[in-house]
Amino acid sequence: MLRNKKYFFTFLIGLIVLSLVDGLLAQINPVFLNTGPMLKSITHLNDDNFDETYCPRCTVLYPEPTPGMFLGVSVGVNLISYKTTLFATVSSEPDCSPVQNGAGVAPMFEISGEFPIGEGMQNFFIFKASYDSKSAKLSIVNSDPKCYTFTNSFSASLNYLALNAGYKYNFSSAPSLYQLGVELCVSAGIIITGNFNKTVTVSTGEVVKNSVPIDGIRSILWGLRGQFSYDIPLSPNGSWTATPFLGYEYPLTKVDNTNRNWSVSTLYAGMSLYTFINL
Repeated sequence: MLRNKKYFFTFLIGLIVLSLVDGLLAQINPVFLNTGPMLKSITHLNDDNFDETYCPRCTVLYPEPTPGMFLGVSVGVNLISYKTTLFATVSSEPDCSPVQNGAGVAPMFEISGEFPIGEGMQNFFIFKASYDSKSAKLSIVNSDPKCYTFTNSFSASLNYLALNAGYKYNFSSAPSLYQLGVELCVSAGIIITGNFNKTVTVSTGEVVKNSVPIDGIRSILWGLRGQFSYDIPLSPNGSWTATPFLGYEYPLTKVDNTNRNWSVSTLYAGMSLYTFINL
């Protein structure tokens, strides 16, 4: 619980810092002279009060949406949290080295598309496909010293093909290319691998390792994902952007249909690289 609170406050502080930076950059954002997905430049556009002697090269910018989409690739890390009931790791000795709950760190890789809705490059329909690992170790509870078998380590290999669809909103409208955004997605994780991995020591002192399929595992893991992101332009016209992100996935279904009552939640962070594609 203490660890989760620390993550939450870190997340909150990061959001506040990003919001302050976003407001500052919106004021000092440089003028872009090239046309791009979000901007078109027109010199002295309908400006009767414009003083050319004071600023002969100034340009008035206004947003002009271009039909297209942003295509991106992402890499990140998942901070995994398992919640389970107490369950046995050795079927023949259920009171020996049972496990409950767990945590771990795992990678994620993603391809995503953002489709603008309306004008201003502020609202988007988003779709993402990712390799999403939720593998982690489970915590071993002290067992009866009279046991013949002791479990030294017990972990789960959970890897999914995650398909996410939802909505993204940028707090700043064009022409500000520095964008703080928030998104909400429904996630469907299709199971790729699901195994229990354990290392046990038997009474003879022999160490045995094995991996077995997780019984009762669900083929699809549903979740709800909330995420904050910050777009940083890499090219003068905004056609390339780097986007750090931070988010949380709340489980809508259990990992399996057994009495383990197993749920997995994820705090994740990473970096995306986007390019604009004209359609």
